[in-house]
Amino acid sequence: MANYVPLCRSNYFKVKDKEAFRAFLERFGGAVELIEDDKGRVGFLAQEGIPSTYMPDDSGNEAEEVDFIGELAAHLADHEVAIVMGTG
Repeated sequence: MANYVPLCRSNYFKVKDKEAFRAFLERFGGAVELIEDDKGRVGFLAQEGIPSTYMPDDSGNEAEEVDFIGELAAHLADHEVAIVMGTG
């Protein structure tokens, strides 16, 4: 059986704090790329699906599980919606 690994992309949306959102994405070591539009909204690309883990630091510890979508929701500005789609 083959593994399904989708290419994922979000729409553009406003966040409460763009630098905090950038730091959130950077926790995934390049697996999630920030994208921005000309209106100051952000979104992301994930080449290997939505991550379910991240490395908490460079010490070589085991990866920690994360609720990516739950944490993403906490960054959204009031009345904003993030739509995440995948294809593969």
